[in-house]
Amino acid sequence: SCVYVDDRDAAYAITTHLLQLGHVRIGFLRGGKHHHASAERLKGYKDALREYGVPLREELMIEGDYVFDDGFRGARRLFDLTEPPTAIFGCNDEIAAGALAAAQSPGLHVPYDVSIAGFEDSPFSRHSWPPLTTARQRADVIVERATRMLIARIRGEDVGNEGFNPELVVRGSTAPPRPMSRRRKGR
Repeated sequence: SCVYVDDRDAAYAITTHLLQLGHVRIGFLRGGKHHHASAERLKGYKDALREYGVPLREELMIEGDYVFDDGFRGARRLFDLTEPPTAIFGCNDEIAAGALAAAQSPGLHVPYDVSIAGFEDSPFSRHSWPPLTTARQRADVIVERATRMLIARIRGEDVGNEGFNPELVVRGSTAPPRPMSRRRKGR
């Protein structure tokens, strides 16, 4: 028995938020391939693009791990594209914070030159500037549900799995894209 986080639906909500703002070139900085959450978050990203009729572009999906440095390096790769994305979705807040630093190092303005979103609502999301749009994965709620399940199991009760759906938290790191003529190139 365990408490499952619905990574796919939360990633779908983040990508949909960016699409509804008007972004159609959305970079995706993936966490470790071996993590189930990475695959589910990528699926939510792809599903949202498909539903909105936005072509899936391989050059906008960058492999990495759940670390700041991979977010920084991945974002720099995206900014070096001939047509860089107007938004980036980092598979967690640490990756997104790395992307934020990569955007700010050449003087890009977040969220107007590029919007950035993360996942988890970790301290990285709240202490970055601007604060990151993210999916709030409330550890206290997950722990409460897991504790109830454990107590039920100790009592000999039949316990199944429980799902948890993170909520979208919109902060200052996302906004509609600027027209191309007013956007700066991140080189």
